[in-house]
Amino acid sequence: MVTNGYLLMFGPEHAEEQYRALENHKECDAGTKNIKGSELSKVFPYVNNEGIETATYTDNQSEGWIDPFMFHSALKSKAIELGAEFIKGDVKSISEINAKTIVSAAGCWTKELLEDIPVVPQKHTVFRVKCPTYIKEMPLTGDLTTGVYWRPEGGEYLAGSPLSVFDADDLEPAWNDFEELVWPALAQRIPAFEELKLTGGWAGYYDCNKLDNNAVVGKHPKYENVYMASGFTGRGLMQAPGIGRALTELITTGSYQTIDISEFAVERVLGNNARPEPYVL
Repeated sequence: MVTNGYLLMFGPEHAEEQYRALENHKECDAGTKNIKGSELSKVFPYVNNEGIETATYTDNQSEGWIDPFMFHSALKSKAIELGAEFIKGDVKSISEINAKTIVSAAGCWTKELLEDIPVVPQKHTVFRVKCPTYIKEMPLTGDLTTGVYWRPEGGEYLAGSPLSVFDADDLEPAWNDFEELVWPALAQRIPAFEELKLTGGWAGYYDCNKLDNNAVVGKHPKYENVYMASGFTGRGLMQAPGIGRALTELITTGSYQTIDISEFAVERVLGNNARPEPYVL
């Protein structure tokens, strides 16, 4: 795991909302730091603070990024060691599964199995770029004034497009986004990026909950034995361990014991009671 931390920058239109979020950070002892935009250069001298009202970051080595495939493989290997059996198959309906307990973690294909859950594929494009100036210690950075995010990766950088697409016909990267949106945003915020060069890119799906961009977790009230873990909208990897523990408690005891995630309940979605997540990168 790379522990460069993260940096999120907000313009005046999102500042108050972020200040409220920071109160929750403090309650959770998240180790988050907050500074005015005018102070950014003291901590991140390579950042242009124009248009930034406030910034939130971590530098305590507790935040960073991880290889998703390696993380998934490690969890799967441990599960097999503990007795789990993995069976591959193409499931078209929940009724096909004969099991005492079913956990639907179908990701962006959730709606194909459960029509009343509005979790569908949302296409996102990520670009790979190279720049003469490589700042290895740069954190995962999100500029909420443009919706563009980036981080170092193996001597280059990864940068995400701010545009996403529902009902995409394919996973061809949205190449035009780079010239029109991503490069201008990168060059504006990090002057050294004016010299960058596009070296590649790809596109993939977020499992997007179209109601409010937040997860759907818990027992499905219309079924006796179906539980949900879906709609993470790009945050599934980081939330997976906690979700797994919480669902284990719910399934084995009937209620959450150490992690209460009832705010993500399926009933919220079925009742159209949105709890919007404003920041999706």
